[in-house]
Amino acid sequence: MIALKTYKIILLIALASTCDASYRSTLILHKALKKKSSVEILFPGKTPLAHVVCDYIDKEKKSISFAQYMFSHMSVIEACKKAKKNRGVVLEGVVDKNAIDSLQSRFLQKEKTKANDVIRKFFSGNDICVFGQERKILHHKIMLFEKNGKNNDSVVLMGSANITKSGLDSVSDRESLKGSTYNEEHLVVIKNNKEIFCRCMDEVKILREIATKLEKNREKSSAKKNS
Repeated sequence: MIALKTYKIILLIALASTCDASYRSTLILHKALKKKSSVEILFPGKTPLAHVVCDYIDKEKKSISFAQYMFSHMSVIEACKKAKKNRGVVLEGVVDKNAIDSLQSRFLQKEKTKANDVIRKFFSGNDICVFGQERKILHHKIMLFEKNGKNNDSVVLMGSANITKSGLDSVSDRESLKGSTYNEEHLVVIKNNKEIFCRCMDEVKILREIATKLEKNREKSSAKKNS
C-alpha cells in the first residue's frame, strides 16, 4: 500500500508558501476542507507514486490537462497515449522549454533513440504547448482529470513531483527509516471541488496562451533575422 495520510494544516501551509496568489489559494482550500472535500497527501511507500498517476489516467473518460515543469515518465506517456487512442480522452497541456532542452542534453544522451522518439512524438502528436520565456521557468506540477472513475470525479493532482522517473518512481520503507530510492516527493489529490479545479484549469489555459504568444513572437523575430 502507498503510505497516504491527510494533513489538512500542512497542506494549507504548503500551498500558501508556493503560490503567487497565496491568500486566495489558501482561502479556497480552506473552504474546500470545511465542505469535507476529499483531500489526500501521498508520500513514497512500497508502491511508486507513478502508479497513482497512471491509475487516474486509466480511469479518465473525458479530458486530461496539465502544466508541468518536466514530462518524461515513459509509463505516464504510454498511459496518456492509450487514453486518447482507446477512449477518446482529450489531452492538452503546457511544459517548460528549458526542462525539455535539459532532458535532451542529459537523459537522452544516455538513451538516445527510443526515449527521444517516444517523447518527441508524444509532444508533437498532442495539443501541448512549450513555455519558453527568457530567464523564467514554468515550475508547476499540476494535472487535471475532468471525469474520472465510476463516479465521474473531477481530480486535481499537484505537489512536488515532476512527471519523471526520479519524481515518481521512488519507493520507501519508512519502518526501517530508509530514504527513498529516488527523490523524496509528494502528491496532493483533491477530488470533486469545483473552485479548486476551475482555478487550476484557468492557470493551465493562461499559461498555454502565454506559451503560444511567446512562440509566435519568436517566429516573427526569427523571420526578421532571416529576411
